[in-house]
Amino acid sequence: MGWTRRSEFRSVVAATQCALEIRRTSESRNASLSSDRRLDFRIGIQLGDVVAEADGDLMGDGINLAARIEGVAAVGGISLSHAAYEQVRDRLDIAFTDRGSTSRVPSI
Repeated sequence: MGWTRRSEFRSVVAATQCALEIRRTSESRNASLSSDRRLDFRIGIQLGDVVAEADGDLMGDGINLAARIEGVAAVGGISLSHAAYEQVRDRLDIAFTDRGSTSRVPSI
């Protein structure tokens, strides 16, 4: 079973910082839980256009691609598109792992 949370940020750096905090909090919370009680996340981050609908729902190519990128993240992992990576690689003191070709991400 899964669910999706879509969020818009002023910058891809802020989005990545938020994703890292979600991962840290999740790992801390999950450490004391049995596997059937854990909440495991996958997060996809894309830099792109987003349109906010009247009901607050977010739409657009940026959202669609982020959802596809999320699908290739490891459980508990954060995947960034190349465009997002280019924006954060020199701004955050974290290690990145290249997971290879994005051919596993369906085109939109």
